[in-house]
Amino acid sequence: MDIKLYLLLSIITASISFLLIQSKLFQFFRNWVKECPVFKCGFCFGHWIALALVIGFKFRLFGIHWFLDLIFTTLAVAWTGGFQYIIMTIVVDLMEAREKGE
Repeated sequence: MDIKLYLLLSIITASISFLLIQSKLFQFFRNWVKECPVFKCGFCFGHWIALALVIGFKFRLFGIHWFLDLIFTTLAVAWTGGFQYIIMTIVVDLMEAREKGE
């Protein structure tokens, strides 16, 4: 198991999710696809990003049948990325509250 690649993929998953779901930079994108529920939740969107990254990097975490490994590896990367996404959201909310003087 390559823990460095696992953590790297989870950080990339969280970063892309945060960038597309929370940042003001992609507000136009969220307005364009506002009817799609996947783009309203960073954790949900992170699963799709994790799947793309796991397929793209051909990363296997468990060494079992390729399809089960794909599913479980995607869930593990998305789960860890989800925690990182939550931490990023909390930090940004705290920074914005501090700027407003609350």
